[in-house]
Amino acid sequence: MKSTTLNHCLLVLAILLAPSLHAADQPKINKGLLDLSEWDFTRDGPVYLVGEAEFFWTQHLDSQDFYRLTEKDVDYLQIPASWNGEGREGHGYATYRINILIGPARPLTLKIPDIGTSYNLLIDGKQIYTVGRPGFTKDTTVPKYYPSLIQISPSGQRVELILQVSNFHHRLGCLLYTSPSPRDRG
Repeated sequence: MKSTTLNHCLLVLAILLAPSLHAADQPKINKGLLDLSEWDFTRDGPVYLVGEAEFFWTQHLDSQDFYRLTEKDVDYLQIPASWNGEGREGHGYATYRINILIGPARPLTLKIPDIGTSYNLLIDGKQIYTVGRPGFTKDTTVPKYYPSLIQISPSGQRVELILQVSNFHHRLGCLLYTSPSPRDRG
């Protein structure tokens, strides 16, 4: 019998070290938007969150904050990857945001492997998960390595995913992940 997790659509937030695992037709995040409205999870398998996420350095934002921002306030950063570079060191904090179009509302499972730092996960404006204690300094941040499977029940055809990340204990800023095991393919 399949587990409940396998009966849900599976989004996997992970780095794939082997380029062959990224199918050419796998949807990618483009300027903070991932369109899965035509994706068949049963036929096509899980989706890896890869591409250009919205990125806000030295800010922990929530859904309400985005109403006051303009396009000029938005940076984009390739994920999964370190945020190091362009004047940023590994230590710091940031917000990543991805809007996901899913078609008819259906349950989703978000798999988050060890990120190697602390974060808050917000879905559609609600904080639903925390690992460690994200902060604004080394003294206020507590890192934690903890993989997670998180059930999401979207109320509509769009899901807003926000990660408020803090890293003051590792030389590389996140989002960095390990490869999923073969069973993660479905």
